[in-house]
Amino acid sequence: MGIWLKNARAAARRAAENEQRRAEGLQVQSSAGELSNERREQLEDIAPAWCPAWPVEWQRCFHLVRLYLEAGRLLPAGPGEVMVQGEGLGRWVQSVRLGWDGLTVVQQWMCEHILGNPRPTTRSRSLGVRKPTSGR
Repeated sequence: MGIWLKNARAAARRAAENEQRRAEGLQVQSSAGELSNERREQLEDIAPAWCPAWPVEWQRCFHLVRLYLEAGRLLPAGPGEVMVQGEGLGRWVQSVRLGWDGLTVVQQWMCEHILGNPRPTTRSRSLGVRKPTSGR
């Protein structure tokens, strides 16, 4: 299944790149291997979070953090705190906080949904830490 998804993401990226080239009036060498719009919509109906433009590593860590939190565990605060299936979940959480402005709106919404409010404050942008909450 993982290989199939990897290939589907590559086909979707290829289709998006070719679409961009066409929009810019550039020649497309081949449309072979593109993911059709119909197939992409079907995949999005199955899993709205499926997005071939996002790095596979980002999606994998998001999923692992979500499962980790759903199991009742606390959110790791920084690198080296929690490893799951070879992935540093604390490192990923910190990368989300520090790279917040580089995430898409959908990625930000997904992270807010599972992490609470991971947006860095001005001070935490430089420190990579989460602003303490009031304990509500």
